[in-house]
Amino acid sequence: MGGLIASSALLFQRTRPRRCRKKMISLSDRVRGWFTSEIKKFSYNLIEFVNHNGGLLSGRGDLKGLSLTVMIKCGDGSNCNMHQCKGVAQLNGCVHKQYVDTVARLYNSTWAGKYLGRSLRYMLSSTFSEKVMKFVADFHDDGVRNSAVDRSRLANWMSKEREKMKVASHLGEEEQHTKTGTVFSRISELFIPVLENLGPHTNHWWCLVVSADPPTIYVIDSLITNPVEERKNEIDDLLIGVDKLLFSGEDGDSWGQLLSWERRRMDIDIQKDTHSCGVRMLLAIKDFAEGYESLRIKDLEEARRLLLTQDILSPFNLERDRIKEMVNDANKKKI
Repeated sequence: MGGLIASSALLFQRTRPRRCRKKMISLSDRVRGWFTSEIKKFSYNLIEFVNHNGGLLSGRGDLKGLSLTVMIKCGDGSNCNMHQCKGVAQLNGCVHKQYVDTVARLYNSTWAGKYLGRSLRYMLSSTFSEKVMKFVADFHDDGVRNSAVDRSRLANWMSKEREKMKVASHLGEEEQHTKTGTVFSRISELFIPVLENLGPHTNHWWCLVVSADPPTIYVIDSLITNPVEERKNEIDDLLIGVDKLLFSGEDGDSWGQLLSWERRRMDIDIQKDTHSCGVRMLLAIKDFAEGYESLRIKDLEEARRLLLTQDILSPFNLERDRIKEMVNDANKKKI
């Protein structure tokens, strides 16, 4: 078998009993012990600072000044600026694609250290789902197989992404391959964020999770109550894409093993607005990685504040100290 989870027993080998998912954790419990009075004060100042300075425009409507200040930067150079962070800070803001793709690197670094020697968690950038779904859409629109150039471009991109996964996951050479030639046998949970276009100026974030313990495909979606059925075609396409990402072999009948896995929706609130999907998705990803199966948000403003603060203060954010200084200096001037 050469497909993803080709056999699941080989790709996701277990050295411990299957774990039961925990029900839920509140926002206050999530940050208990970390969210000191000092950090709490900083979080309010951070939100005010970003909301005030993150949308400064020039006369031509271009971003200027502090709006372009890099707020989060990862070791691989991935970064997002203040304007892109404002989508998290602002109560009616929409999470920017660049923000999701940047913090994915932060989370991967955090998980690589936390689960070193254990089952890994890994979050892909939204570029993966974008490329896979465009490739499939082009195939359906044309009614014929994609050109050799298109297939080659997708294969080359996935090859580069595999290398990034190896580095980000701190996988040694002996851990990158099993006897069957598959890669990443220690990855237990793979998060695949999707930015779906619903119409002019309207996008929606949702996430597919390949969870090996037990073998289940989860859908994190705060917009619809039955995404497993309503998104069946998109889920199938993405799962085949995961096969192609983690396995560089030729197409074959052995691919598509994931299609037979049980599918479930993560138990999260249905949003009552058009802009909180990204915040809900990122918080759900964090919770899921910690073993929780439900997410309830009672105070969306608090949720946004905690999410941005945690990401800014991540030890893997190379701009953390500089941003802390900027926010504290701005607060002193205000006083």
